[in-house]
Amino acid sequence: MEAIQNGVPIVGIPFSADQPKNMALVEAKKNGVSVQLETLKAETFALPLKEVIEDKRYKSAAMAARTIMHSHPLTSFQHLVGWMDHILQTGEGTHLKPHGFQQPWHVHNLLDVLLFLLALTLGILWLLRKVLGLLLRCLGVARKEKEA
Repeated sequence: MEAIQNGVPIVGIPFSADQPKNMALVEAKKNGVSVQLETLKAETFALPLKEVIEDKRYKSAAMAARTIMHSHPLTSFQHLVGWMDHILQTGEGTHLKPHGFQQPWHVHNLLDVLLFLLALTLGILWLLRKVLGLLLRCLGVARKEKEA
């Protein structure tokens, strides 16, 4: 965000979580390039860095993104004041509370899901025990018949 806010192209090294997806978006919008961590060496880093510095398309795309980012009709403070007014006028903003706050404690903590998974696991283990017991009894009877 800081690079876009200042109109600077990005040379990124994504290595976890959402970073690969974010760098793919940066590359799609021509705001910068991505360098894979697995291939990272001085030579492989210098080439994209040089490309971003010398190619003016990256700088112009970054400046266009900066213009879009700074073209908000309200400042952050005005936006905050607007939300505060909305909350005060509508009665403490109870309609803005997330659904998760209204869920029962057992649903919020996923106890219903855990109980279902536990019952499913115990049911599978019980069924497996019964099938193996039946199989062993059949094998035992077959052995006894062979011995006799």
